[in-house]
Amino acid sequence: MPAASWPRLGHDLRTPLNAILGNTELLLDGSAGPLSSQARACLGDIQAAGRGMMGQVQVLLELCRLRTKPTIGSAETFDLIELLRDAHRATLGDDAVMQVAPSGVRLVVRGDAAWLGAVAAALIELYHGDGPPGGPLLLAVERPAHHASGAALLLSWGDFRPDQVAALPIALIDAILDLHEGKVALGADGLRLYWPASRLVQLEPAALLLASDGEGA
Repeated sequence: MPAASWPRLGHDLRTPLNAILGNTELLLDGSAGPLSSQARACLGDIQAAGRGMMGQVQVLLELCRLRTKPTIGSAETFDLIELLRDAHRATLGDDAVMQVAPSGVRLVVRGDAAWLGAVAAALIELYHGDGPPGGPLLLAVERPAHHASGAALLLSWGDFRPDQVAALPIALIDAILDLHEGKVALGADGLRLYWPASRLVQLEPAALLLASDGEGA
């Protein structure tokens, strides 16, 4: 798709959704008169579904743009743990628990600021899903056996099920990691992001033990 078509595509997809969400909010605010409890509950469901769809549209647009024009716009360094911590806090609040192993680990990689930020946001969205998370988010940094010169970041949580992970965010994460010469893999124990040595800037502690690659790697 030509680059000039992206604004139009975004407009065509978002405009009807904005109309649905805007009018739903007006109705819930009482602009058209009082509502019964049943009508309010139905409108609340419509609003929640519309907001969810708007998020899915944004992910789809990002994925289409990335597949059409796979380029890295910047080459900056970021600690992936801190990116995830910031996204986790922004979505779930300051009291949300994120456990990291080993304690104090740093996983600094080089990549595009916007795309790495999108990875962090998509991962937190996968964790949060449509309801309260099933336990704290667990992060573990590994040196997987068949990627010994690079590193892997394992994400898991209490009710993690590989067959229930949303496909669209995974597709976006996979495309972004592919752009950075990495890969994503779903296994029984969680979701792994593999980062090659060419993108790895700093890993502390450096002497991480080799870990098994997990199912589906």
